[in-house]
Amino acid sequence: MKPEDIQLPAKIQVRDLKYPSWESYKDNDENRYTTQFELWYTERFGWCIPTLLINKANRSTTFKDRTYGVSLEGQVVRMGRGPHILKTVMVYVRNGRKAALQKFLDLKIQGEASAGDIRDTISTRRAQGAQRRMGGLGGFAW
Repeated sequence: MKPEDIQLPAKIQVRDLKYPSWESYKDNDENRYTTQFELWYTERFGWCIPTLLINKANRSTTFKDRTYGVSLEGQVVRMGRGPHILKTVMVYVRNGRKAALQKFLDLKIQGEASAGDIRDTISTRRAQGAQRRMGGLGGFAW
């Protein structure tokens, strides 16, 4: 599948992918830019919103960063670091389009919370395992 053949999700317009110029909203508050979010299209999960960085990609590769994300169905996913990221877009939310794009903003917030919970769980398990290996001590086991 070619990146140009990939359709945007419903409710996202091509106009949403262009950063609004100052001239476009100086007399019109509907066009005022409020926030933005990124969308990645993956082979396996379709469109996803990246939420929490796991690991930066090397500058010498064309791969994307490894990150937690949330699919448009609300599932937490891990994605990046490979050619399976077929397309990325930045969506700029204007005041006049915020109601139409609110679903995506809510998904991003939900995905950020879920990714944080997952990262905390993993970190806690690692710390507890290290403590058990040291004999339950807070420092070196002599």
